[in-house]
Amino acid sequence: MLFIELKILVLQRSLWFPVKGCESISEIPIIYDTSFEEIETVTIRQNIPIIVIDAMFNWSILNEFTLDNLTEIYRQQHQHYMPCHLLTSINIKSKYVLDFLEIIQSSFMKKWFLTWKNCELKTAKTIRNFYQQPYFIKYFLPASNINSVLLSYNYKSPNFKQFNVESRKLLILMQQRGSMNFQLSPREECKNICLPINGTLNEMQTCRAMAFAIFASIERN
Repeated sequence: MLFIELKILVLQRSLWFPVKGCESISEIPIIYDTSFEEIETVTIRQNIPIIVIDAMFNWSILNEFTLDNLTEIYRQQHQHYMPCHLLTSINIKSKYVLDFLEIIQSSFMKKWFLTWKNCELKTAKTIRNFYQQPYFIKYFLPASNINSVLLSYNYKSPNFKQFNVESRKLLILMQQRGSMNFQLSPREECKNICLPINGTLNEMQTCRAMAFAIFASIERN
């Protein structure tokens, strides 16, 4: 799973997020064969999250997004990298991503999860090599200098783990393997009006959302 933030303000249009806009949303629409105009109207203008089921069908680079490749990349390029945020079920005394990746590869753990946020530009660029701009984005939307990675194996939890994002950025969740349950929680000023929205991302699907906090249930099937 990858978490990507895009700087939508480069569209140079006036964006306004109605606080009450999320009060009528009870489920996340699932679409395919979409267009930039539909994404702009639904996600950006109306602030409605969507799941796109065909967003990554032609991304051959995803075949390279494996635990082995990630470990080798961090071993060669980011051996002593400490992310700005790291959350895991693995109990070792370290803040280095590489240490956790190597433990996962060399152990017999039957279930685990590991997620971290890349706030350093060099490391964020490394992860960018594993994804591309979706086919329905007409304009070039530069990614922020931050992205996140979530890895898990056979880990099921009733509790959601929080991922904070900037409210005026378009967030893209990309599910490479398995499935993940997630919850979109309204930002602070909307919590008295709007309810959280639950959804599930299946393999090769993406979710787009704005002005929501992301809570992921670490569950891979």
